[in-house]
Amino acid sequence: MRQQDYAADLPAVSFRQRHAFQRRRFETLVQYVCWICEDPRALGLDRLNRILWYVDRISYLTRDRVATGASYVRNRTGPWARPLEAVLRDLERKGLIAQRARVGNREPDLLVSLAKPDLSGFDAEEISLVEAVTRAICFDTRSSITGREAHDSVLQAARLGETIPYFTVFAGRAGENQPGDVAWAIRESERRTHAASPPAAVVPTPRLQEVIEALVWHLLRDPSLGASLPAAGSTSWFVYRQLAAIAGVPDLAVVYRIDADELVLGGLRIGEDDEDAAGEELG
Repeated sequence: MRQQDYAADLPAVSFRQRHAFQRRRFETLVQYVCWICEDPRALGLDRLNRILWYVDRISYLTRDRVATGASYVRNRTGPWARPLEAVLRDLERKGLIAQRARVGNREPDLLVSLAKPDLSGFDAEEISLVEAVTRAICFDTRSSITGREAHDSVLQAARLGETIPYFTVFAGRAGENQPGDVAWAIRESERRTHAASPPAAVVPTPRLQEVIEALVWHLLRDPSLGASLPAAGSTSWFVYRQLAAIAGVPDLAVVYRIDADELVLGGLRIGEDDEDAAGEELG
């Protein structure tokens, strides 16, 4: 597979929240997780937040649509759904949920669903996902969660209190730099160090734009992800490969540097590396 190279002056990225919050679905999902966790000691607020986080992110990654559209921030204990506390109060007032606050540092918050919710707004695949994630978080730690390490990597990169955009589902998967990537990155770093102006930018598709935004978001918060290149004069450049999160989206390789704590992109390579294309620059 041949690569496609983008200039550093890509269309401006925007880390805004792009998905409408679907309160009814969020309420149903919260109530259902509490319902299937019959022993409230197995759940608690921290685990409930983590279940919601994984379900929304996996749904967006694998189905290109969110489960609830809730906003998630990084809390000291993990991901935190912004609307959760208000929704729990409403569900409790309606007699659908009972909750007891944490006692001390060891006892979890106790959450009990008093009635099984109406799941007609969810399809079978969504319900299966909710049940699988709940099982992995609350009952069987050996069970796998799609992309769990990548989601956790993104969470750790976020700043405390920061809202984490959904497009970051494409970040968090570091790959080994291939020889062709390194050769290309060296050429790009030398050209960008000495060139008077960059080449014309290529406009990506909407989905690819999100993959690029995820890469930039991650590098902005952790520039140390990349491997250093041989110095081009007094400028230090780095190369980093982000692996594809799912079929249909490409790997990315990027060459970048840090200037006064600002991220400066030198070039972006789209696609996998192989012997035929290694070191070959396209664009």
